[in-house]
Amino acid sequence: MPSGAETTAAARRWRPRGLAAALLAALVLAAGCLEDPPEPPPVEAGTPTPAPAAAPGEPLRAETIERLAREVTLRVRNLGCGGLATGSAVAIGEDLLVTNRHVIEGADRLEVTTWDGRTLTVEVAKAATTHDIAVAEVAGGLPDAAAVATGDVEAGAEVLVAGYPRGGALSIAEGRVTRRTEDLLFGAEAGALALDVEVRPGNSGGPVLDTDGRLVGVVYAYAQGDGRGFAVPVSALREALEAGEALVDVPDCPPGA
Repeated sequence: MPSGAETTAAARRWRPRGLAAALLAALVLAAGCLEDPPEPPPVEAGTPTPAPAAAPGEPLRAETIERLAREVTLRVRNLGCGGLATGSAVAIGEDLLVTNRHVIEGADRLEVTTWDGRTLTVEVAKAATTHDIAVAEVAGGLPDAAAVATGDVEAGAEVLVAGYPRGGALSIAEGRVTRRTEDLLFGAEAGALALDVEVRPGNSGGPVLDTDGRLVGVVYAYAQGDGRGFAVPVSALREALEAGEALVDVPDCPPGA
């Protein structure tokens, strides 16, 4: 959020011609982590070159998806009442990104760093009430955007997971969706995707892409034992995007913090 008490309220204001319009644009496209939150769940948790399109019905090549993942994955810096925390996000529009609610909560100021080294300031942020999802509008254009898949992937689907663990270098890993499971944070009907990819604090909010380079999930938690990741499925993400003005303000620092 913009720093300073005098600008916080303005930055929080829902602006129909800003974030709402971007949400609509993202759907037309067909369309962090913070250190572990409290119990119960173990939550962790230059000019861009356009990626060449594949022929109809032909999967994108692995190197093409990796390049796309690099260009749409963002590093998030949360400067708030608890000090500095970092997470990840994914661009889904020219000025619109998706991350986790827990990545941007408690922020006095939010900064987003792009793959080509630019730092952008988050102007407006809103969160879903039924999933660990938040959407934010930034000042300045993002390098590229991921298309949002129209439906959830099945168990066994190959995926690519990207993010900035502990605020360091970008990490890109290949893996599979092992199963659909319960959403331990919200108990949401859409559940969660269990991944056979290890994630670490800072990965939260990063994208899960399918073999066509479409966004099919957003990393939000990890298993305490082996560090395997969990993601919010795209059906829950689309529900949040379609909520528009029903999304809520993201809690920031309390007065005096």
